[in-house]
Amino acid sequence: MSDCLFCKIVKGDIPSYPIWQDKNFIAILDIFPATIGQTLVISKKHYSSDFSKLPDSVLKDLSIASKKVAQILTSSFTDVSRTCLVLEGFDIDHIHAKLYPMHGLTPLSTYLSSKPSQANSNTLESLQQLLKSSSPCQGRG
Repeated sequence: MSDCLFCKIVKGDIPSYPIWQDKNFIAILDIFPATIGQTLVISKKHYSSDFSKLPDSVLKDLSIASKKVAQILTSSFTDVSRTCLVLEGFDIDHIHAKLYPMHGLTPLSTYLSSKPSQANSNTLESLQQLLKSSSPCQGRG
């Protein structure tokens, strides 16, 4: 879709901070993070954000891609023991998963209810390098 923000990111028309990708999905740092390292796993092909209408194969592949990226996030931060997954699609009608690295003991509800401000590009670039260097798939896809 020509007016879809995520389709423009996938095409490279809008800059982003990718940390992982394969032939079907790309994981980028969220520029409005509620927590450090919040990441979006986006399908490269446009599908509606209504996950209940996705083909089963796409939902399965999104889950597997999200798991791989969650493992990168969890292993990259010393204070993160798990990363939470949320499928939502309230703002952008393009299927994506949000991954929230759970830093310390902060409850997930804190992240979901906050109105985060835009992250600094220098911070995102540094974080992008850290996470890409932790990825076992670096340089692929």
